[in-house]
Amino acid sequence: MNGDWECVLATKQLFRSSPFFMAIQDAFGEAMFGERKSSEVFFRLHELQVKSWGASTVGRVAQRIDLESGAMESYFDTILFALTVIPIVGWFKLLPTFGGRIKTYADEVTLDQNTGKLSLVLDRTRVELAEGIPKPPLVLPWFLNRDYPVKFVWKLLPWNKGRDPAASTYVRYLDEDFRIMADRDGEVFVYCRVDEA
Repeated sequence: MNGDWECVLATKQLFRSSPFFMAIQDAFGEAMFGERKSSEVFFRLHELQVKSWGASTVGRVAQRIDLESGAMESYFDTILFALTVIPIVGWFKLLPTFGGRIKTYADEVTLDQNTGKLSLVLDRTRVELAEGIPKPPLVLPWFLNRDYPVKFVWKLLPWNKGRDPAASTYVRYLDEDFRIMADRDGEVFVYCRVDEA
């Protein structure tokens, strides 16, 4: 399990491989919204919000796992407003294109060798510049390279009742170069080992 892995295939939205979204899924549990799971509705709404009209794209998705120190670092590259143009004379760019790497850190990462359950607790998130992705304009760079204390804020929200943002996922297959994970709903995420994330 230890090392750097890149997500190469998923049966649902790629962003769901992040500990942040894993914790949201676990927090919703089996709650239903009509005939659908509440977590499914949330993820679909999030996808519509950030990907409609070319507002956002998801690039490379990767993880670094260290079971000895109980840590996971997960990230995805994103580009915002890549396709926001209006047809005036030719194509006029309405909003600047920019993006970065969104990193999520988890601790208390443990693996149950018998069940394949990988448990973790979401800790913090940060946004960094990534090579090949345009830098944010104006004052937005101020928000880069800062840790945002997700665990601290999560525990303050009244509906979380002081609980940690805990999450779990399951190892379905593992060898030296290939890993298949499944979330609590059975959605599959396939990873290949890479030299560095």
